Amino acid sequence: MQKDDIKNQKEKLTAKCCQFCAEVKKDPKQLIVGAIILVVALLLLFFAFKESDKPQEKVVPQPVVEQKAEVKEPVVEPTVPVAQPKEEEPEDLITESQEELKPVKEVIKIEPKNAVLTFTAKAAQDFDYQVFYTVEREVWFDPTHVVTHKAKAGTHKYSIVLPVKEIFRLRLDFGEAPNKVTIKDIYLTGSQTADLNDFTLYDFNQIDSYKVNKDNSLTINASGNDPFMIYQKALLAE
Repeated sequence: MQKDDIKNQKEKLTAKCCQFCAEVKKDPKQLIVGAIILVVALLLLFFAFKESDKPQEKVVPQPVVEQKAEVKEPVVEPTVPVAQPKEEEPEDLITESQEELKPVKEVIKIEPKNAVLTFTAKAAQDFDYQVFYTVEREVWFDPTHVVTHKAKAGTHKYSIVLPVKEIFRLRLDFGEAPNKVTIKDIYLTGSQTADLNDFTLYDFNQIDSYKVNKDNSLTINASGNDPFMIYQKALLAE
């Protein structure tokens, strides 16, 4: 397309030159003007040819990059689990299931192999209890059948274990010095049982006075060095 334009310009310039030559013949003054026009025309032709000789830059079509629309993932809001109400079991069923899980404990009552003398006593001072006993229906007490137990001032409960299963008679000593003692709830337990709270069945030795109180306790005042009381009733069938 550019070469056709240059050709047309050449033809126009040639036509103008011929016209100019004809006019110069008629008017010689126009020679100078014609020379200037000729120089300008030659310069235009020169620049036109120079531009035509330049290599044309090839226009490389740029690849069309398709822009993909950015697809945003939907934001999923965390769901809060809703606590489901627990079904209440009937009270009867719960009780039965709990009873089934519990192991059945067999209550075994273990009886001591020996006779045990128990009582509650209040003393004014410390001393030693001595429990004399007889076996096999013996009547007399001797030092081979005795148990000694420490006692403290104040009120205490005592359990004195005897080294035999059964006794025939019983004697309780209150130390070897003057003392005041209140005693109650006297029982024989373990392998042999007996209620020893009937104080009319006792004999007293070196005890100045004694008194049965309203709570069925016995208060004794001892002044000698060997105070004791003996339960007179046999504890075994004769």
